[in-house]
Amino acid sequence: MKKLFVFAAALMMGTSMFASLNNPPSDQTLQSYAEAGQNLVYAIFVEDSIKCNDIVLVGTYNNWAKGEGEKEDAANCSTFVAVDGYAGWYVCCVTDASESIEAKPVQLDGSGAFNWDYQVGKLMQEAVISGVATIEAGYSDECNIKAISDAQPLKINVSSWKTNPCTAKFHDYVITLVSPDCNELEYITPAISGGFNSWAQDSMTFDNAATYQRQQDKLPGAVYKYTAHAAEGTQFKFRSAESWGKDWTNELRQLNTETSEWEAFNGGQNFTFAETTELVYDLGDPTLYSWTNCERPKECDSMDYTIIVTVPACENSVPQLVGNFASSDWSIPAPMTATQNPNQYTVTVRALCTSEFKFNDATLGWDNEIKQWNGTDWSNGISNISFGEEAEITLDYSDTNTYNWTACVPTAVENVEAVKAIKKQVVNGQMVIIREDGKKFNVLGAEVK
Repeated sequence: MKKLFVFAAALMMGTSMFASLNNPPSDQTLQSYAEAGQNLVYAIFVEDSIKCNDIVLVGTYNNWAKGEGEKEDAANCSTFVAVDGYAGWYVCCVTDASESIEAKPVQLDGSGAFNWDYQVGKLMQEAVISGVATIEAGYSDECNIKAISDAQPLKINVSSWKTNPCTAKFHDYVITLVSPDCNELEYITPAISGGFNSWAQDSMTFDNAATYQRQQDKLPGAVYKYTAHAAEGTQFKFRSAESWGKDWTNELRQLNTETSEWEAFNGGQNFTFAETTELVYDLGDPTLYSWTNCERPKECDSMDYTIIVTVPACENSVPQLVGNFASSDWSIPAPMTATQNPNQYTVTVRALCTSEFKFNDATLGWDNEIKQWNGTDWSNGISNISFGEEAEITLDYSDTNTYNWTACVPTAVENVEAVKAIKKQVVNGQMVIIREDGKKFNVLGAEVK
């Protein structure tokens, strides 16, 4: 009788005790969670062993959870809720008119705070169970889910986190950096940014006694310290705390002794906290280490600059000028006017000679900026450009083998199934887009034989 009662109780629980990765909720069930106006439905399967806190969705649809002050905030994210009757399945619905966004699940920490170290892990290459989406590689140990269509809910298996807050081990890390000198009289104050401080810019503390001792020992460099309470697996990076380096334009470099070229320190990669809690980085030797920019910007009066740019050919891509000439956070763009030359635009703005700028799309913003081919893949975009001393600045990005727009998809391959498998590469000196059926097209949409 007891066994019969247990069996009956199990039946009353519905499908929850039998739900699994291989038994996902139907599209209709998931869409029932969408509120009016929401057109993108995400469903994820997460094993209990790797979940202990709330999970949120963050992406281009909400400016990557940027809040006031441009700092990521869990309050700006969309929260996943459990799917009733399907253990391990969670659903999140958002509104986005573009039908093509990048996003990723992030598990909050125990206090409900947002931390990029707890985003979905790189082991998601085979994660999409159904729905029209691709998994794109992000930075170190990261990946983005790119939703290509809102035709059906995305069902995704979250098999790992970059760092799992459920099993994270916390320590107080003491970081010592011997910073290379800029000159005999001046040091650059380094800052440290990482997952433990939401990648804010925290200035390191100058160690006067240790620096004085190095001077007595005739050793170069100034000593700075910082203490961080962080979990193992949390990542961080050094940059300048000076006012002209707050937008990642002033980072540490090291000399490649084989090529005699200056390169980003540690290859530009983040450092990761492990079990060792006392970390020392001796980069004092100025012949081997330096800062991107040691020189303080010279004083200059604002003046009118005329920018003339030829952009990569791409249907419906109209550039706008963005930079710190109008706002410190680059949030106020300057519209550009087409000239008589194809794909050429111009604008006149007033700026300081030390201000910087670049270009993105007047409709898609930072989702469509000019990319540069580095011989292997497309970089994160052209570098910032200083206004300088010349009142007229002419720039040419018309070579589509070298430059392209992020979202430039030729008309000939502009259908959902084809976009899903698009590749770009240089063939016989020409940039081509390869469709999933093997056909090749140039950036204007003409087929290449």
